Amino acid sequence: GGEEGGGGAGTERCSDDGEPTGTAGVPILGAIKGEGLSDAICIVVRYFGGVKLGAGGLIRAYGGTGRLVLRSAPCEVHVPKRTMRIATRTANS
Repeated sequence: GGEEGGGGAGTERCSDDGEPTGTAGVPILGAIKGEGLSDAICIVVRYFGGVKLGAGGLIRAYGGTGRLVLRSAPCEVHVPKRTMRIATRTANS
């Protein structure tokens, strides 16, 4: 899956979670960015394909499915109203 975090820092992460490198998370993250979204998460679960799809098929399947879901999901704009800073102690401090 892929996730894009706004918040000014431009944090983004994605994972192929066992799929060949670059065939799942990157296409999903591309779908999020392509739809102009931030502070979003998109998870795609694959039930069929195995090696039959190949790398190109996986990229199309994950990216295309992510894009379809993002286009059909409701979108809400949230405007931050306050900023908080939270400090915690860790076991190593």
